[in-house]
Amino acid sequence: MTTEQTFDDFQHHPFDAEARQRWGDDAVDGAHARIGDWSPQDAERARTGYRSVHLGLAGLLAAGIAVDDDRVQQLIDEHYHVTSLFWTPTRQAYLGLAQTYQDDERFAHTIGGDNPACKTLPLSITILRGPVSAALAEIVPMASGTATYTYYGDEAGQQMIFQSPTINVAAGAVTQLTTNDETARKIRRIDISVPDQTIQLTRLLLSPPNP
Repeated sequence: MTTEQTFDDFQHHPFDAEARQRWGDDAVDGAHARIGDWSPQDAERARTGYRSVHLGLAGLLAAGIAVDDDRVQQLIDEHYHVTSLFWTPTRQAYLGLAQTYQDDERFAHTIGGDNPACKTLPLSITILRGPVSAALAEIVPMASGTATYTYYGDEAGQQMIFQSPTINVAAGAVTQLTTNDETARKIRRIDISVPDQTIQLTRLLLSPPNP
């Protein structure tokens, strides 16, 4: 993947509007500016770094490894350096990011490893900037199994407008979830479910609503 392709993916990140609301336009625009200056090596590290850290931490958590173990701290150091590709967190800001990971269920569902609390609900993506007509999500499951995804016309997940058939997924393999049809929908929320395990969302492309 080229730097330009990675930049395009992050430019169309589904949480861009939420980030602007929480941290302001200057912070988000500054992150976009950094992305534009990435080398190919930076782009690859940004694309794969978080997944590598999350899977590594999940395995250590499952093995009962203490947080002050050198292996844990090495992964935390890598997480900090990947994060610094986008913005440079102060000590207080980095601790705040850790608290967000703990408090926000969207993070818990994707980076919690084998923690049972992270397996009870699907990964839910709320589209804050308004409805989209189509979506393509790429996931990487930690184990082989099945997946389904559901589109809703509202943020609360009450108005279901599409539910996929069951899809087989393989451990560690990228799986694309998309309808591959030309139906124009008004999607406000996407739920992705892979029973009894956590998943990594590696890419999400959203198509604007039709005029």
